[in-house]
Amino acid sequence: MGNVGSLYDADKIFQVSLQSVIMPKQSGLSHAFAAVVLVVVGPIISRLIELLITTRDLEVAMESFANIVSSHPFVPLSTDYTTTAIYLAVVGILAFVWGYAYHIRRHSET
Repeated sequence: MGNVGSLYDADKIFQVSLQSVIMPKQSGLSHAFAAVVLVVVGPIISRLIELLITTRDLEVAMESFANIVSSHPFVPLSTDYTTTAIYLAVVGILAFVWGYAYHIRRHSET
């Protein structure tokens, strides 16, 4: 039983030290690490998404959604402007969720 406890303690120490190296609170190392991961992993994820979902599928879905929204009587925008507004809304929502999650994560640590 003593070995299991020491392995668990060693794992906890490793996680804490790894977390302090990867995501330090007061240096730019976390941003540099994120940039490297993005450069390495980004093209792989992009290619995977391209294989699963084509650009034409996204265009058709966005155009049909924009047509539905712009046909509503209280939306005084053409389909082109509606598409732009939808894109901006999606980007804004993603930025808000990211910022909120970062805020919760940052301030929940002591």
